[in-house]
Amino acid sequence: MNTKKIKTIRTLIVVLISSIITIGVTTGICFYNYYGYLNYKKLYLEDYFDQSEGTNLTAQEKIQKAVKWDADVYTDDLNITYRDPITKEPITEEKITNGNAQNIDAYYKDRVLHLPKYFDINFYKVLVTSYNKETKKTDYNVAHYFYFSSINYNSIENFNPQYIYMTFVDGIGEESDTALQNALDKMEEDGLSVGNVSSVYYYSIMSSDNQEVISTYSLYDNPRDIYEDDEDNDKTYYIYQNRCAKSYDNNTVFGETSELTFSVYYIDDSEEGNKELINLVEGTFKPQLNSNDELLSNEEFYALSTNQKGYNKNFYQDSYNAFIKPKIIATGLITFGITAILCAILSFIWLYEPNVNQSPKTKQKNKKKRV
Repeated sequence: MNTKKIKTIRTLIVVLISSIITIGVTTGICFYNYYGYLNYKKLYLEDYFDQSEGTNLTAQEKIQKAVKWDADVYTDDLNITYRDPITKEPITEEKITNGNAQNIDAYYKDRVLHLPKYFDINFYKVLVTSYNKETKKTDYNVAHYFYFSSINYNSIENFNPQYIYMTFVDGIGEESDTALQNALDKMEEDGLSVGNVSSVYYYSIMSSDNQEVISTYSLYDNPRDIYEDDEDNDKTYYIYQNRCAKSYDNNTVFGETSELTFSVYYIDDSEEGNKELINLVEGTFKPQLNSNDELLSNEEFYALSTNQKGYNKNFYQDSYNAFIKPKIIATGLITFGITAILCAILSFIWLYEPNVNQSPKTKQKNKKKRV
């Protein structure tokens, strides 16, 4: 094999190795950025939950995005009704004008309850799936949530959304209405807040061993009115959620009876030693039934075509892809360029051959010319 052919083969091998290195490093960096680089995930969630409040999302849009992030499937198209707790007047798209009502100008539209005096309410049913390693089967867990936003902080003195509670009793009708009122009266009389308490919505990124919270994200509210003494302060206001879990007597789980009557109320303890229960709004809820008029099972709810699909806290979906794609392309191009340059330099070094083939006569002639 002649020298020229050997040199050509050597060049091809070096180019092939350099190309493999360049493509391999670029692909590895891109895969790491997509799957393993935690900072991109944090940036994605900051954008997704609108932590900089730069996207001008409405409270309802923020809530829906949070529900979508948490749930496998979800819906707010549910058989729920609301009524004024004093007049018992149904709250519909027409604003309440009765001067005796607790919620004058309240209305229910596009599945959002607007209580101008207090806040807005969204109601969702969500399902989350998880794989059970012991049974080697998929577990289906359903929950119902009230979300409180556009909060009016001056409706009640020292109003604190964490003292918004909800509770419920079985059934719909006069008997259930009486049972609900008796429960509220007993709670106020005993000074006990035995309903389901509200809290700020949040999602946290945990360390790989689940021992450390790396970052937490909440939903920022667009409050209807802020505390009067906070007008000049940079205070953060949040959207609150209430998981409708057990009834006031802990005997019933929300959604596990065919009908129920509920109350959303507030415990005012601004006066020391004196707690006042304020019944804000009441309503009824009828869980979904199947074709046999039986309560819809979790598996049946999961299979409903009318449900909306969620992410179930999974990053690798369309929203994350759209967010990270420009960053992957940018880092990929930079990595490709730098790696290609380095490989080109190394290839040049590997292929460089100094001119050592001059004959003695040529060297002597060169010396004579210098003389």
